[in-house]
Amino acid sequence: MRYTLGDSAPVEGVVDPVLFPSFLGVRTSDGLYRFVGRGGAVGVGHHIFADDVDRTAGEQAWQSWLNRVFA
Repeated sequence: MRYTLGDSAPVEGVVDPVLFPSFLGVRTSDGLYRFVGRGGAVGVGHHIFADDVDRTAGEQAWQSWLNRVFA
């Protein structure tokens, strides 16, 4: 799976199987992304395990993507 959050670099990973149909997990080389949907609400979890991650840039990319998709 490959996706891009705005102007940030593409994220490539493998879909992490989850037993619930409203959950999606993506494992990457440096982290784990979780998307959860239920009752019209969506939650996103972002667990990065790399030392050289720019946290501020990541937060801005996610916020921009969420604003665009769910506005």
